[in-house]
Amino acid sequence: MGPSIDSLKIDDVSGTPTEFLRRQRSHLRLAIGGLTALVMGLGVFAEIAARLPPPALLRRDFLTVLSLSFENNLPSWWLSTLLALCGGALALCASTTGEDRWHWWLASTGAFVLSFDESAGIHMAIAAMYESTTGIFGLGFLLPALALTAAILRLSLPWLRRLPLRSRQLFIAASSLYLLGALLLQLLLSLWARGSGERSLIFTAIEILQRPLEILGASLLLVALIDHLSGNHNDLQRSLPADSARTP
Repeated sequence: MGPSIDSLKIDDVSGTPTEFLRRQRSHLRLAIGGLTALVMGLGVFAEIAARLPPPALLRRDFLTVLSLSFENNLPSWWLSTLLALCGGALALCASTTGEDRWHWWLASTGAFVLSFDESAGIHMAIAAMYESTTGIFGLGFLLPALALTAAILRLSLPWLRRLPLRSRQLFIAASSLYLLGALLLQLLLSLWARGSGERSLIFTAIEILQRPLEILGASLLLVALIDHLSGNHNDLQRSLPADSARTP
């Protein structure tokens, strides 16, 4: 007699994306870490080279392509790519989980929106619209973004509590790094610019720190999602009855 339906399901798991992630987890971690280190290393080099006395090591327009303090360049592209990959991994979590599916889909949608925004620069366009506005409305997208983030975090707390401990810790750490760069440091820059308006050493340091924190947060989130999906596969196999894997 041929194999049972349940045994076919067990065998089919080996060809799923989660099984691929489990087998290639160490290689994927290495690739993500290596590319992130390369992009940030080139960015630091560009920031240092741009501030050296003449003659310049490289053309200024080339340095802006690598710079951590400019938009629409290599670090922006890598951040957008990481966020898109996170969106795909979150969608995979949504399609393989049996509970809290809408939380995963919401997180996936948010990651894709952030990826698109990073590429298209929508937040910068909104900020430019309110650049000359006085008062709190001069902060542009920041106040609505802070309010929306707080509402999403409040809504996600029960979901986070139900996650495995390691996944929960990594998700919180990754989100904290990303939000620190994307919102809190940007808020400090905006308030500083609307106050003294001076580009001091502190202002420049905060400006340079923004992008690395966002990239580190997105990289850590992607690694955490790969680990979580690998764990989901193992949990799936353990959750099936022991006699399901036996042929009659």
